[in-house]
Amino acid sequence: QSQEQAGVSSRRRSFQEAGIRALEGRPSPRSTFMGWDGPGLQVLFALNQTLLQHESVRAGSLQAPYTTEDLIKHYNCGDLNAVIFNHDTSQLPSFINTTLPPHEQVTAQEIDSYFRHELIYKRNERMGKRVMALLQENE
Repeated sequence: QSQEQAGVSSRRRSFQEAGIRALEGRPSPRSTFMGWDGPGLQVLFALNQTLLQHESVRAGSLQAPYTTEDLIKHYNCGDLNAVIFNHDTSQLPSFINTTLPPHEQVTAQEIDSYFRHELIYKRNERMGKRVMALLQENE
């Protein structure tokens, strides 16, 4: 083995060992996704519900309340009231489903609330700050 190959091999082992040390004390990915860890169970639940919802839309048994084209048309016409006040415009799948067992309905509500807060409210807050900064710059 050449000196260069030995150096590469040594660095590779160092990175692998550092990765192992960094993961000590954390649950394994398998335990997280097998439901032995709360957040992993929620991720698995959200993925499953999203896939079920998309499969239902593709099969024609579920219809989205509006399309992206609807949003664009209403926006261009200056009237988003029909879309905003009649439907949730987040375009996030709703995980809340009356056919779910009670414990899964609680999980679904928690995930919906999390997505709404992270993807809608925080986005709106960032956009508001940008608008205010632009207005102040151009006074």
